[in-house]
Amino acid sequence: MRFASLGNGVVLVNYDEFGRIVDLYYPYVGLENQTGGNNELIYVKVDQPKEVSELSPMVRFVPRVNALQTELELGKIVITKTDFLDVYDPIVYRIIRFYNPENAEKTVSLASLIDVNFYSNRVGDSAFYDPELKGLVAYKSSRYLALKAFCANGCDVSYAAGKGDLVEDVKDASVSFRAADNGDTNLAFSVTVRVPPGGVNKLYVVYALGMGYSEAFQRASTASPTSVELSFSAWSSFWNVLTKSISSKERDYDFLAKASVAVMRGHTGLNGSIIASSDYSYTSLWGDYYNYVWPRDAGIVAHALDLLGFRGVALRHYKTLPLMVSEQGFLHQKYNPDLRLASSWHPRFMDGKPVYPIQEDETAIELWAVGEHYRMYMDLDDLLEVYRSFVRPAVKFILGFVEDGLPKPSWDLWEERYGIHIWTVSTIYAGLNSVRQLLDDMGDHSLASDAQSFSSYLKEQAMKRLTHEGRFVRMLNKEGQQDLTVDSSMLAPAIFGMVDPRDPVMVKTAELVEGKLKVNGGLARYEDDPYRRVKAQPNPWLITTLWLARYKAMIGKRDEALAYLDWTAKRATPSGLLPEQVDPETLTSTNVIPLLWSHAEFVITLKFVGLL
Repeated sequence: MRFASLGNGVVLVNYDEFGRIVDLYYPYVGLENQTGGNNELIYVKVDQPKEVSELSPMVRFVPRVNALQTELELGKIVITKTDFLDVYDPIVYRIIRFYNPENAEKTVSLASLIDVNFYSNRVGDSAFYDPELKGLVAYKSSRYLALKAFCANGCDVSYAAGKGDLVEDVKDASVSFRAADNGDTNLAFSVTVRVPPGGVNKLYVVYALGMGYSEAFQRASTASPTSVELSFSAWSSFWNVLTKSISSKERDYDFLAKASVAVMRGHTGLNGSIIASSDYSYTSLWGDYYNYVWPRDAGIVAHALDLLGFRGVALRHYKTLPLMVSEQGFLHQKYNPDLRLASSWHPRFMDGKPVYPIQEDETAIELWAVGEHYRMYMDLDDLLEVYRSFVRPAVKFILGFVEDGLPKPSWDLWEERYGIHIWTVSTIYAGLNSVRQLLDDMGDHSLASDAQSFSSYLKEQAMKRLTHEGRFVRMLNKEGQQDLTVDSSMLAPAIFGMVDPRDPVMVKTAELVEGKLKVNGGLARYEDDPYRRVKAQPNPWLITTLWLARYKAMIGKRDEALAYLDWTAKRATPSGLLPEQVDPETLTSTNVIPLLWSHAEFVITLKFVGLL
C-alpha cells in the first residue's frame, strides 16, 4: 500500500503504511523507479530483533512541514523516525531519535536494506563500500545512489553491498561488512546505538542521488548531524510558508487541503510534467501504470494549483505544452514524465481510414487551464511561447477539426469509446471561451472572434443533437446514434459553463445522473461500469462525486454539496492521500493511490463552495 508521498520535483518517494520506502523516482518524477517498487526492510533490536511491520508503528504525515513521522516502542525505547527531502537536491533524509526513559543505559540495534533496481531494472547494478565516503555507493550507467549513516553521539555502523542473501543478515538487525557486489544488488547497513539513561541519541541516514559518482558523493559526503538538522529546518520552513495560507472555513479540511498541496506539488517535476499517479503497485499485474502525463489530468491539477496561488508551479506545466503539442495542433493521449510520447492503445487507422489517436478534450482542457491562468494573473510576458507554440495552433486545430457542425469523433475521457461526447463538446466550449482574452491581447482578433462564434454555435448544436427527451446524452457513436447510457460526464455542460446549471435540460440530466449512479454515498462513472469492479454495483469515483458536489452548490443546494464533499474527504488515507475509486461496500481503494485528479477536484470544489 502507498501510504504517503514526498517529492521536491526531482525526486519522489512513496512510503508504505509502516513508514518504509517503497518507490524512489529519480531524475524524472514517475519515470524510473530506482527500487522497482520493492519495500525497504527495517529491523530493530533491543532484546529480540523485530521488523517494523511487526511492531504496529504509528505512521503519520505532517502536511505543515511535508514530512513523514513513524513512531514505535521496543523494550521501553521510544523510536521516532522522521523522513523528509532536501529543498533543492535529490536527497532523502532520515532522522531517527532514540529516547530511553529508563535509569540505565540501553543499546539498540537497527538495520535497513534497500533493493536497488536502477532504471526500474534489477539487472546489472553494482554496489561498493566507499572508504572516502564511509558509506555505500550503488550505480548503473548514469544513475548513482550514495548511502551514509551516522549518529549525533557516536554509534557503530556496518555496511554491506550484496544480493538477496543479505536479507538474512538484516533480520538479526545487524549486517556483516561486505565490500562490493553486482547484479541484482541490495544496500544494507546496521547501527548499534547506545542511549543514555533518561537521554536521547539520534541516527542520521542520507540517501543522495546523482547522474554521476561525483554528484552523489558530494551530496552525501558533506552531510553531518548539523547539516541534516539545518536541512530539516529549511524543508519544514519552506513548506510551512507555502501552506500557511491554506485554511478551510466552517469545516476542518485543513489537513486534507495541505496534504493535497504536497501531493500535487510533489508530483510536478521540475520540467513541468504532472503525472496522474506514482503508485507502482499494479505494474506487475498490468505491465503498465499511471505514471504518465495525461494532459487532461495535468491541466486540471495545474488549474487547482493556480487557484491556490501557486502561479509559478502551474506556469512550469503550461510551458511544457509547446514541447508536447503535435504538428497538427493537438495533444496526444499521454506522455512520459520526460515529456516524450508515451504508450497508447488508440488506433491510427479505423474503418478503412486514418484517424487521430486522440481524446480531443485533453487539448481543450489544457487550453481552458491556460486561459483561466491568464485571467487570474494577466502574465502575458510569461505566456508568449505558450501562446505562439501551443494556444494558437490548438485553437486552429479545434476550429478545423469539425464535421457537420460538431467536433469530429475522438476518444472519450474514460478512454473507452470513440464518438462525439458531451464532455468533449463542453470542454471545447470552455477552452475556446477561456483563451479568447489571451487571443485578443495578443492581437489575434480574428481568431478570437472565430473562437467565440464557434463556441456559441457548438452550444446550439449540443442542445439540439446531444439531448434526448429533455436531458443530455453522453455521446453520439460512430454511426451518429445517441448513446443513452447515463454517465457522470453528462454533468460537464454545467461544470464547464456551457449551460446554465438551472436550465431544465441540465436539471433533468443531473437528477438522472444522481438517481442512476449514486452508490453508497458516492457517484459511479456510468451505468454498469466494469473497470476494477469488485462487487455487484460499480465502484464510486471521487472525481465524479465532486462534480456532483459542485453542481449542487451551483443550484443553491449547499448542504447536499457539503455531504458529497464530506463523503470524498472520508475516503482519504490517514496520511491524506485520495484514491481514484473505492469498493462500493467497504469504501476502500480498489486502484491507484494517490490520484492527482482526485486531489485537484477536491481543492477546486473546496474553493468553489467557499471553504478554502
